[in-house]
Amino acid sequence: MKASGSNPWAFVIATPVIMWLVHYLAYLPHEYAHSVTAWIVGIKPQPGNITWGDSSLINIMLATQVDENVDYSAALAAGKDWQVALVAFAGPGLGNAVPYLVCRWLIFKDSIAARPWVAYILLWYVFFGLANIYDYIPMRMFTDGGDVHHFLLGSGISEWLVYGIVGNLAVLAIVDFYRSVLPFALGVAGFRQPSGRAGLRAHRCDAHPVRLLRDSGADRARRHQRADGAHLAAHHSCHLDRDLATQRFDAATAYTTDTIATIDSSVARGPHRLRQAECAENR
Repeated sequence: MKASGSNPWAFVIATPVIMWLVHYLAYLPHEYAHSVTAWIVGIKPQPGNITWGDSSLINIMLATQVDENVDYSAALAAGKDWQVALVAFAGPGLGNAVPYLVCRWLIFKDSIAARPWVAYILLWYVFFGLANIYDYIPMRMFTDGGDVHHFLLGSGISEWLVYGIVGNLAVLAIVDFYRSVLPFALGVAGFRQPSGRAGLRAHRCDAHPVRLLRDSGADRARRHQRADGAHLAAHHSCHLDRDLATQRFDAATAYTTDTIATIDSSVARGPHRLRQAECAENR
């Protein structure tokens, strides 16, 4: 899915700057969500006075010292448990998860897909939003300190329950990112998709049966057949991709079924073999 006129090398060159800027765009809402929520529930006197840290290069580049500037220990000592839980949740919940869902929805809109640079920036925003969530659950699920620890202290919810629910959602979101968001956004930016993504290209052709943004197969067909034959070739490519994806899925299903049957058969024969061994020893 390549938007006309897009040059993938331009995106490659601009990626470091885009990553740096989008990192801040994804990180600052996290900290301000903590700070503003703490002010709303009454455990912080000012909503916007977050800690910025010093002017070191690593802090400027990675925002390692930026903090919401909320005194959770004092709030917990004052018995404001649910307030602490809400403030701790606000960072990854309101500051990261909500923008992630919004950008995940926007990136597939036709108006965004027609603007490769906007789609590419949204791709990195989705990435950093998801990374911020994953950084807490499951990465810092059982550590002392941090948002998850404060949420557990304030709410009293079992850490294993949070880990089981949010951890699985995070894994599903990561799978979705690599299977859907990343290939689609890179395709819009002009990067060619390898043949292994046949199933994904077929899915996108189904989603947009007329308004194709041209995959690599369509590009080759268009160079040979020009305008009138391009869309027909693209549809044909989609059908071939769909057939290939179906064959691979059937093969994977058959392999999985055979493997499960082999395991079940081995388990079923286990007690019989044990009895035979016991009889041989008795003899």
